[in-house]
Amino acid sequence: MRNGRNGRHQAGMLTLGLVLVLLMVMALMTVYAARTSLLELKLSGSSYRAKQALEAAEAGLHYGVAYYLAGGADHNADGQLDMDAAGVLARAQLGGPRWQVQFCDAASLGPACVLPAAVPARLRIMATGFSDDGSARRVVSQQVMAEPVLLAVPEATLLARRLDSASGGSLEVINNQRPQTIRSGTLPALPFSTRIARDGLLDQAGSTNSSLGRDVQLADAALATLSDEAFFHSSFALGWETLKASADIHIAGHQPFPDDDMGGKVVLLSALDGQPYTRLPVRLGSPIAPVILLVDGELELAAGSVVFGVVYARKLSSHDGAKVQGAVLLEALAQVEGTLQLEYDAALLAKAQSLRQESVLASSWHDW
Repeated sequence: MRNGRNGRHQAGMLTLGLVLVLLMVMALMTVYAARTSLLELKLSGSSYRAKQALEAAEAGLHYGVAYYLAGGADHNADGQLDMDAAGVLARAQLGGPRWQVQFCDAASLGPACVLPAAVPARLRIMATGFSDDGSARRVVSQQVMAEPVLLAVPEATLLARRLDSASGGSLEVINNQRPQTIRSGTLPALPFSTRIARDGLLDQAGSTNSSLGRDVQLADAALATLSDEAFFHSSFALGWETLKASADIHIAGHQPFPDDDMGGKVVLLSALDGQPYTRLPVRLGSPIAPVILLVDGELELAAGSVVFGVVYARKLSSHDGAKVQGAVLLEALAQVEGTLQLEYDAALLAKAQSLRQESVLASSWHDW
């Protein structure tokens, strides 16, 4: 009897021991699971706040780039970067600091902002973003630049790949500075006359169709064989798509031309459906504030209208008395009614050549 009781007692102790071991293992597993859950929560929270900071920084960068493209880093033209005493362009608050934007030296490396001494042609826009509790911080940057739209002052009053497709009236071309009035890849189909000004006085010994002088260069094979893209890049520093994205005014289709003063601006017109754009104002730009007018398609100048600046067009047509004072760059000349007058103006073109267009430097985005 005693041996039976001892056996049952030993079996009970073994069972109890196993139960205790299992309970300890379960307790350890519960503690481990709890600690793992807490760690995952912390990691999740950290990841969430890091994402918050990155999104805030990107929002700040979008603001900074948009500000720059709307007029550069010196909107009031005082020769100084637009920033406060702390070197910050703008800040955003939402229960605490969320982002701030600065204009930095483009050559500086890393997430520290080195403020330029002046307003350089190339800058780094740096935005710092914060999480809602301020525990996470991210920095992103984008390089931007302001480049002249024109590579150089145009060499002739009229530079055209094709003048043999024109019909109708006549051309009157005046050049008061440079020795060249017309350079064309083909012989002109329209009657033309050129005049050279010396010391402010017009010299009537220019050129006509029947009497060519040294001021015209016709049937230029190198010019005639250029592609549309190569012809455009021979005069402009920025590509068409870059200018389309950064032009001061972009008018598509046959939208009405804005009533605002366009002087000193880059205006891009995109004519659609093969129809010419006909809604240009009677006077565009001025001698002291010329425009750079880029037309993706055909431009039709109204009778008596005048454009001060540089006109580039795939095709140009005009009515009697239309005038461009500056220079005209054409893929082709189309219908001309009456007389189209083109007058070179060196002082005006120098102002046009000084116009800068702000753009984003491709592949320059970086984050820390």
